[in-house]
Amino acid sequence: MAKLVIDANRKLSKINKEIQGQFSEHLGRCIYEGLYVGENSDIPNVNGMRTDVVEALKNIKVPVLRWPGGCFADEYHWKDGIGPKESRKKMINTNWGGVVEDNSFGTHEFFELCRQIGCETYINGNMGSGTVQEMSEWVEYMTFDGVSPMADLRAENGHEKPWTVDFFGIGNENWGCGGNMNPEILPLCLVLQKAASRSLRLVCHRMVHAAFIIFQCVEYRADISDCQLRRCGRGRGAQICHEIDDRCVGLMADGGCRNNISQNIHPAV
Repeated sequence: MAKLVIDANRKLSKINKEIQGQFSEHLGRCIYEGLYVGENSDIPNVNGMRTDVVEALKNIKVPVLRWPGGCFADEYHWKDGIGPKESRKKMINTNWGGVVEDNSFGTHEFFELCRQIGCETYINGNMGSGTVQEMSEWVEYMTFDGVSPMADLRAENGHEKPWTVDFFGIGNENWGCGGNMNPEILPLCLVLQKAASRSLRLVCHRMVHAAFIIFQCVEYRADISDCQLRRCGRGRGAQICHEIDDRCVGLMADGGCRNNISQNIHPAV
């Protein structure tokens, strides 16, 4: 007869709080009307963020919030969402309903939302329709503390000091709207690292300004993905499993990758 013994005192590893990370995308009323109503709304708000929603998110202690998507991230061009709101370019959300958005919720608004919630920030770069330059300049805009074109632009838009970017994701997912990525895309990380700091190390390791660059490991590749997941445990970076399956669960269980952040979790049981 099989016997199962549970040893509560045997701790293999720590499960980071980020595995309970939350996801905000321009889908339906998640952003507009849901999180953000604008400063002139009759709905109680602080700097445009709905007071009731912010309080609810604070109550559940959201550890990290991901934005702008999702599939939307791979058609989002960040420069359209900065500067005076009346001058921001409108866009058609082709992923979710073809609705027209006015870009009144952009980079500055996202960081304000996270400040109010008190959570870590997770920015998702546009891998589907953007360029390396666009992604690199976004990192510079958010994180560079000094004189540079993007830092100067940030200051012109009312935020002199850089923000803290805790996580930066390269693309939404590695299929379809995420750019159909393979692990060989990792050299792109070098460009992003240099945008934030000359002293940054490789993907999955601690960075100076933007704390992490995330590689979306969904398509399991035994020769590369397994190596990348285990590598996280030795460094101070993070690996995201967009949809957790038994391979990711096994690596987390044996301590191979202690730093994980997740959303849209579908564990295999």
